[in-house]
Amino acid sequence: MEQFKTITPVHIATGNIIEIPSYHEINDTQVARYSFTDILSQMPANVLTNPSFLNELSRTNSSKKTLYKNIRNYVDYRKLNSLYTLDYTYNESLDDAGNDVSEQVNDLHHPYIPGSSIKGTLLNSWKYYLLKQNYEKV
Repeated sequence: MEQFKTITPVHIATGNIIEIPSYHEINDTQVARYSFTDILSQMPANVLTNPSFLNELSRTNSSKKTLYKNIRNYVDYRKLNSLYTLDYTYNESLDDAGNDVSEQVNDLHHPYIPGSSIKGTLLNSWKYYLLKQNYEKV
């Protein structure tokens, strides 16, 4: 049985992290999600097997910037089939955001809250509201 993690009072994560390059802006208001393996399959083999690139990725304190930079340089998202599209109205571009995304529990690509957790979610929402309204007093 999978464990769920509360991200906000009403969003429940599955525990999976989606790499930010899996999302690509279609236009100013829409973003498409792609399979990360499809994205990597478009990268040239000589780039993926480059020893300096692999050493950089294997470092424990390594950031993913090198991988993401290579993805931006080599991947043509127009040649990939998207898994789904989302409306995106955030003010900054995905490249500037740079954070991986926690996957939410969803049903037909819409957030879904299991019935067994609604009571806990409502209680957490109420506590969050009280803390937010009374933050200065606490």
